[in-house]
Amino acid sequence: DQAYVVCGSSEQVIKVMNGLLCSNNQFNEGTGDVRGRGGRGRGSSTRGRGRGRGGRSARNSTCYKWRPGPYNSLGGCRRDTPCPEIRNMIIMGDSIALRMVKAIEDETTGRFLLCCGGLTMKSLMENLTCNYLYFKHKDVVLLVGTNDLLQDSDVDSTLAFLDDIILELYRKKCGNVYVCQIPMSPIIEKDWKEKFEKLNAGILERESVENNVTVIQCSDVFLKDGKVNDGYFEKCCESKKLDNIHPNTEALRKLFDFICCQIT
Repeated sequence: DQAYVVCGSSEQVIKVMNGLLCSNNQFNEGTGDVRGRGGRGRGSSTRGRGRGRGGRSARNSTCYKWRPGPYNSLGGCRRDTPCPEIRNMIIMGDSIALRMVKAIEDETTGRFLLCCGGLTMKSLMENLTCNYLYFKHKDVVLLVGTNDLLQDSDVDSTLAFLDDIILELYRKKCGNVYVCQIPMSPIIEKDWKEKFEKLNAGILERESVENNVTVIQCSDVFLKDGKVNDGYFEKCCESKKLDNIHPNTEALRKLFDFICCQIT
């Protein structure tokens, strides 16, 4: 039950699909993986130009074993656990969402297709379109959008991706959808406040009783006296200064408790 990325002619690919084993005179199996991005070697992937390590090049008709990675869509789609689940809720989102889950459930390990660092609304939508994903009427909590702000993405485009995500979740047979506003952080307060307010206002407009979409207004959860509480944010390992983005464990637990209160 292995998954392979095959580099060769269409005739050779058909032979493999018909169940022929890879052999030394047809397809030589590499020992490396094929990554979605990079410039070394001549491997190929499901996302653009790739980097092959340990196997032979596409010119020599190599059959590579596929090793899943967080951004390899084929590997991700085959994973049994696309996103973490906690207290009967499926959590999707960026590093803040994943860190929140790990702050509550210490045993949470591994990488998740729909809950990982660097995730944006656009990339979440792309990953969500894997056909095999169905959520069996379970409730979904979305906590994503900070990276969209930090990458200076267009607000209207970001909200359009959010609309697509909500529609796709219902197509995947989810239960209720809880969309979290983006929590304020020191870097947002300093450089992105106006855009932050516009994006969160747009998120709030997506609330719909008819469509079972609830917006959790957690934008102010890390504020104290109207300003960001610096004590809620992590410090960089080397400089000991705040990284200005990621909440610490205390803050993540506070965020989770706030979300749970809004749901119940």
